Amino acid sequence: MTKILSAYLSRLWKDKFFWLAMLFMAGFGVFLTLNQYNNQQLLQQRGLVETTDLALEQYCFFFQWVIGGVAALVSSLFLGLEYQDGTLRNKLIAGHSRTSVYLAGLIINLVSALALCFCYSFFSCVIGVPLMGGFQAETGTLLLLLAGNLLAVAAYCSLFTLIEMLTFSRTGAIVLTMLVFFGMLVLSTFLAGQLMKPEYISIASGVDESGNLIFSQDLPNPSYLEGPLRTVFQTIVNLLPTGQAFSLAGGGDESLPLLPLYSLGLIALTTGLGIWGFRKKDII
Repeated sequence: MTKILSAYLSRLWKDKFFWLAMLFMAGFGVFLTLNQYNNQQLLQQRGLVETTDLALEQYCFFFQWVIGGVAALVSSLFLGLEYQDGTLRNKLIAGHSRTSVYLAGLIINLVSALALCFCYSFFSCVIGVPLMGGFQAETGTLLLLLAGNLLAVAAYCSLFTLIEMLTFSRTGAIVLTMLVFFGMLVLSTFLAGQLMKPEYISIASGVDESGNLIFSQDLPNPSYLEGPLRTVFQTIVNLLPTGQAFSLAGGGDESLPLLPLYSLGLIALTTGLGIWGFRKKDII
């Protein structure tokens, strides 16, 4: 597997699309960080915050919102070339085991995805730290954030590798990985929106003498999720990498300690299924 990884790394270093993706992540990091700073300035001008300072952990992990789509394209184009050029078949003929070939593909996908994330965070910090300040969270929270972000990216890579290594067509791999990413994004956004609905709401009950609306006392929100259904929705959001982004991108929330465990479970499941399917696949 070492020889395969060495060849993959050499090819990745020369891959033009990978470097275009790196450029995109760098530019995206600068853009979002400056946008966040401008938002803080507006809030300060309106008296809603006292300073433009913002904890680094609240903006340097924003790559979670896009890394799934970018990694899907980069990895599909990279591994898809293995089928297209017949080099995957040659590796098997040369005596490499299917497990080692599969794991090498997973590792190179993880390396490229983490490089993209690092590129985003590096330029986000270069711009953001002088303007808004550094980390403010406790060491334990920061370690959980780092572990959560690393494993969420690994979960994306594990899922995409499964699709790419079991799909003969390079185009088919791109389409399937993108459909899976956007499907997870839509589902997790919908479920998170349901979970964010408040337990109590205020309803306008009239108008006072000055023409201002009079709001009733807090009333139970009929749309508020509770019981087993809320547990199911929260579990799905925590399991999907796109759902974890709601916590990880913003510096973490109460679900942060559980996210690495959900990611590890998804990685184990998709990697196990991928290796099993790749061993059964008719390639030679």
